[in-house]
Formats: sequence, structure tokens, C-alpha cells
Amino acid sequence: MLEITSKNNELIKSYLKLKEKKYRDSEKLLLIEGYKIFLEAEKSSLKIEKVLVTKEFLSLHNELNKYNDKLIIINEVVGEKLSSQTNNYSFFAVVKKPEVNEFDTSFLILDNIQDPQNLGAIIRTAVSTNIRNLYLINGADEYNEKVIRASMGNVFKVYVKHINLEDLSHISKDYPIYSANMYGENLFKTEKPKTKFGLILGNEGQGVSREVEKFANKIISIPMQNQVESLNVAVSCGIICYYLKN
Repeated sequence: MLEITSKNNELIKSYLKLKEKKYRDSEKLLLIEGYKIFLEAEKSSLKIEKVLVTKEFLSLHNELNKYNDKLIIINEVVGEKLSSQTNNYSFFAVVKKPEVNEFDTSFLILDNIQDPQNLGAIIRTAVSTNIRNLYLINGADEYNEKVIRASMGNVFKVYVKHINLEDLSHISKDYPIYSANMYGENLFKTEKPKTKFGLILGNEGQGVSREVEKFANKIISIPMQNQVESLNVAVSCGIICYYLKN
């Protein structure tokens, strides 16, 4: 069992690079932080490459001994170097990026969602409503550490594809497509789809672009009171998905 006590160790430096998209893409690896998210990676059958853990944490989680040949013991100094948080330096893992096929479910089309926490929250909501296909037009990377954390590891359970407008024309031709916009039809007066469907959600500041919205069959909105103009995109996603799916 390897033990690393220096934050300047070359292996630790290589894992730190996985915080950048270009290295995640080239190495096809992810650095994940936190035991709960690791358990979701296990449930999703991701290949575990390495488990980095303090002695104290390992003593409390004997089940990790099954990864004996992949365990690396670290100290708090190394943990602090690897961590993007301020109070959790105990557990990390390096895993293979998921290879997920499209599901036979409804789908989200996310138009330039920039905030990783919004993207993570949207993914978590999507999985909870069994919407497991996501098509991203620009925006945040789905394996950004903040996205993984905000999704609580549910990003491992979805099919994600980065698309352009030409791709969208093919995706949208067979199913009803809804687009969320503040001037649309009242969501709660909208007839619910009888088949699987697509839902377009737009950028936090600008909403859905005109180029993307033209692929929608119906524009919908969530009715507001007390002069509130709009909701956070992740909150809107939850309301719309639960209404259309139930």
C-alpha cells in the first residue's frame, strides 16, 4: 500500500491536473472528492483506478480494504492540496470517465448553462424524474468538480452529449419540444406530453437563444406572483420536469 506525505509528489501533481477539462478529456479520468459521491460512482459501475484516503478515514471504513491494491494513504497536507473544499481532506478517488449510452427517456437541451452548480442541480433533478439524456450547447463541463458535487454524483447516471444547431435539428424532429421562457404559455395550463419529450432550458442571464428556441413546438412559462420576473434555471427545471412527467 503506497503512502504519500508530500503535496509535491509527482503522482499528486498528475491528479491535480484532472481538475482541468483538457486533462480529464485526454486521460479519460476524473478526480472525485467525498465518500458519498464515490459510492455513487460505485453504484454506476465506474472503474476505480485509485483511492486516496487518510489513515483515520480508512480505520472507520474497513470496506475500503477491498481496494487494497489501489489504496494510497495520504495525510492532511496532501488532502488539503487536492481538495477544493475547506473542511474535507480525507477522501478522494480517481475513476474512469463514464461511458454511457443514450436512454429511452425524455431529454433536456441545455443552452449555454454557465454555472456548474446550476448544471449539477439540473442533472440531479433530471435523474430524479427519469430524464436521463442531456444535450449541451456550450456552457459548463459536466465533469467539472462543482457539477459532480452539486449533482451528488448523479452525473454518472446520465447520457451527455455536446451538440450544435445541426445536431439539434435531428434530435428535435421526432418528439415534442418545450422551451422555457417568461413570455410562454402558462405551464399549468399546458397539455402534458403523451410521449417522451425534450425540454430546452437557457442561459442564466439571457435565457434560451433565438437560434435554439426555433426548434421548440411550444413555449411555456411558470406563472409568477408579487412581481417576481423569473426563477433560477435549476429551480425552473424542477418545477417543469415534475409537471410534465406526472
